Amino acid sequence: MIPLPPQANERMVFITDTQSIKQCTTCLEQPLLAIDSLQQAVLQLYGPQSGNQTANFRLTSYSFQNLQDLLDELNPEFIEDDIVRADWVIISLRDATQGQPAVISRFLRERPDLLREKNVILFSFGAPYYFDTTTTSKFTAYFALYSKQSQFVDVAARLLFQELTPTGASPVSIQGIGCDLISIMTPDPTQIIPLFLDLEPAPVSTDEDFTPEPTPIPLFQIGDTIAIRTGPIKDHNGRSVPDGTVVQFSMMLTGEGGGILQQVDAVTTQGVARAAFGLDKPGLLEIRVVSEPAVISEVLQLDVSQSGAVAVTVVVPELTQSTEPTPEAPVVVVEDSYISNQGYPRFSAWFVTMLFVAFSVWLGYGIGSRITENRSAIRWALGIALGGLIAYNLLAFGLFGSTVWLIASGITGLILFIFAGELIGFAAGWVWSRRP
Repeated sequence: MIPLPPQANERMVFITDTQSIKQCTTCLEQPLLAIDSLQQAVLQLYGPQSGNQTANFRLTSYSFQNLQDLLDELNPEFIEDDIVRADWVIISLRDATQGQPAVISRFLRERPDLLREKNVILFSFGAPYYFDTTTTSKFTAYFALYSKQSQFVDVAARLLFQELTPTGASPVSIQGIGCDLISIMTPDPTQIIPLFLDLEPAPVSTDEDFTPEPTPIPLFQIGDTIAIRTGPIKDHNGRSVPDGTVVQFSMMLTGEGGGILQQVDAVTTQGVARAAFGLDKPGLLEIRVVSEPAVISEVLQLDVSQSGAVAVTVVVPELTQSTEPTPEAPVVVVEDSYISNQGYPRFSAWFVTMLFVAFSVWLGYGIGSRITENRSAIRWALGIALGGLIAYNLLAFGLFGSTVWLIASGITGLILFIFAGELIGFAAGWVWSRRP
């Protein structure tokens, strides 16, 4: 649907599929759908003399031939400039006898630059099924009117300005919008099919003083015949299903040893189907009806016994909406900037490790050179470096199941592990320094 009707300051371009006809061989040609027919209808209904919702200088009209010349680069006057300035491009399609749908499809495909950020409206005064899904999706709104008479041109103008709300349903299949008439006219599966006793209508008296008596409650017993009818069965458009739609009535015996006693197939007439059952077996009986894909109906219940007549009870089932499972909240995995989700150090962790090892080597050598000879300090520093690097490689290769521990401990655990490796390396370097 159109989000808003045309505003007073907006420009409109009308492109109309024109045709002239003769009433007789000697008659003058008359336009069946004039170039400016929709423009004139808009001015008459919404122009300066009728609400002042638009003005003549904001409206221009062109024919399909003008549009064809534009696409063929024959440079027709004004049409391209008017479309560029327009806020609305309104196309009126008469039929497809001269390849008009191909021209529209070509216009949408080859000149999207002219239609960017514009409302593109199509009024089809003939059949509505000329376009595929891709072309149909490019229209802001697509209305099918099925007649070229002037009254329908006025209807198009009222639809454009949202004075009318379209309520009809397509009488034909339209593949471009996925409208399959056969599927749409099948029974609506969301309905509860009404079910009634098919009783004779009460006689109507013309006597003014006649006081109608209350309708007696029908009673049934073994050996009787019960006549059943449905209420109107609706299709997906909310209308009665076509005549000849198959309906299946079922009479079932409930309780122990129960099951289907009788089934009757019938067809609809004006949306209603009828059937009759003979009551030849006692017990609690239920009568239901289905018309695929509508499988839910009211239920007629009666407890037929050998002792006497019983009334019929109508049970109306309740449609319960299926409860969709509550979607679980997605687990948000927080990315550690130092440790990957698989438990391995990232580049940032390697960089921090190298800085820490370098600092430890510098600190170890600096302290060692002050308290012992230079050769021993170098061995201490080498031991610290090797210990720290070996510890880091153990974690980098995920040896001994370290990935699980590293995910839990993070960068702090990594530094502590490196520090432990450096201590072991320092101990090895100290032992090395003690050797002559």
